[in-house]
Amino acid sequence: MRISPIALTTKIYRNNHTNKSDFQNNPILKNNFDTVSFKGKALSFDEVKPYRLEAFKLSNEASKHYEDSKEIAKNAYSELKVAKQAFKYTQSVLSIANKNPDEYVVSLENGNNLIIKPSFTPQGKFFTFVEVDQDSNPVRGIKYFGHNNFNVTYYHDNNIRDEYSFVNGRISVLKNNTGSSADCMYNFENGKLISCLVGLSSQSIDNPTMCKESYLFQNDELVAYSSDVSSVDNVCLSNEKYSYHNGTFVQYSTDFKGISSTAQSWSLSYHFKNGKFVAHLEDVKYDKIKNDAKATSAIFLNDDSDYIKSSDFLCELTHDGSIVVLDNE
Repeated sequence: MRISPIALTTKIYRNNHTNKSDFQNNPILKNNFDTVSFKGKALSFDEVKPYRLEAFKLSNEASKHYEDSKEIAKNAYSELKVAKQAFKYTQSVLSIANKNPDEYVVSLENGNNLIIKPSFTPQGKFFTFVEVDQDSNPVRGIKYFGHNNFNVTYYHDNNIRDEYSFVNGRISVLKNNTGSSADCMYNFENGKLISCLVGLSSQSIDNPTMCKESYLFQNDELVAYSSDVSSVDNVCLSNEKYSYHNGTFVQYSTDFKGISSTAQSWSLSYHFKNGKFVAHLEDVKYDKIKNDAKATSAIFLNDDSDYIKSSDFLCELTHDGSIVVLDNE
């Protein structure tokens, strides 16, 4: 939290902690200037111990999520291969349809039939292709909106299906979709995995889409793991969020809320640098553009390796997890 400017001709920033001896012979205190009340307090070993223990537990959990993300990525790229096969299947179906422009049912070499259904919408004309077996059960289906925009569905028993969506170079894979739930969704952009959502559910159009776990990737490295994620009115909510930078755990936060692309808030967070616990914040509001974080209280490691507790401090937090906390003086 920032304080109002004080009536000193030069603003003074002290390094993270208060030492009374620094002020005993300070000439400025003999003048008739306003002074500031320094609220930072150095914590004892016992006082900081619970925070360090919690930070240790969080680091272990972060390592588990990071290791799990490797298996997630492996499975995702296996599904990307299937998606490429679905793309080729679409090209094959379009070729068959073009050779039979006046037919709505075409017999295929494998004994199945291809049903072609043209449709018209306010956005224009699109085609639905459904491949059915000899008992008229759907095997595969395509909704074709244009060259860069189509969806391929593989049908299983009990109306469970896998869906592969292609939109302007972005590919999404929805596994074991029932209509109201799905095991997971993989999202790719330019052939690279960008996210995996696990345990999706959406009971109706009026309820938010939810997932039990969310993995976000950049250059095949995990950048964020979140649990109990939901989206309401374009606001992203999650119970817990673990953040990583270049494969290193940098931040844990609870009750995370992504209000927009630039504004975020959370109830508390632990921050790490090179694997070491360096700060704890409460009731945080973060402006990504300014790299500015405002919180009601902080515990942070200063340059003298002391943990300081303060309710009046300056805080800068960048998107890569780097954090700077200083007493506001």
